[in-house]
Amino acid sequence: GYAIGFDSLYIRNLAARFMILGKVNYDRQEHDRFFDDVLEHVIHFFLDGVRKARAPSIEAWTTEYLNYWANLVVQFAPFIKHPRFKAEREWRLVYHLQDEAIPRMRYLQRNSMMTQHVTLQLEIHDGRPRLPLTGVVVGPCRHKEISQISVGDLLRTSGYSDTEVPVTVTTIPYRMV
Repeated sequence: GYAIGFDSLYIRNLAARFMILGKVNYDRQEHDRFFDDVLEHVIHFFLDGVRKARAPSIEAWTTEYLNYWANLVVQFAPFIKHPRFKAEREWRLVYHLQDEAIPRMRYLQRNSMMTQHVTLQLEIHDGRPRLPLTGVVVGPCRHKEISQISVGDLLRTSGYSDTEVPVTVTTIPYRMV
């Protein structure tokens, strides 16, 4: 794998439109507290809606309520990750799909599922769209140095200079034994 560094100010400004930039949380106890709090609010909100007859029937209220809460809670799911991945110290930029982005949608077939991705509107530099990269770290792998050269070549092919986007190699070993 690779760790890719981005210009955080550029990303924060980009995130102001239909996106959330957030730090991934790997703490199981915090996950449990979060879900307990969500569940408590979900139950309270639902019962309040039943008492106030917010819909013509309980079935209609249940449907309306579940759609609302599902859309609200799903915003937080990308920021919750298993504790084993804590060393990644990951941040995620999560985009909430807008109709205008559908033509930019790209699909990737993975081993067990197909994923959807929306390409970002990138900054223009010398007439070419570019990512606001600050560096790339080649992760633990069998041939780190060869990967470092390949990543550097890929960046140069895309118009980045070696000084602008340095490529380094992790000090974490590929295998412990």
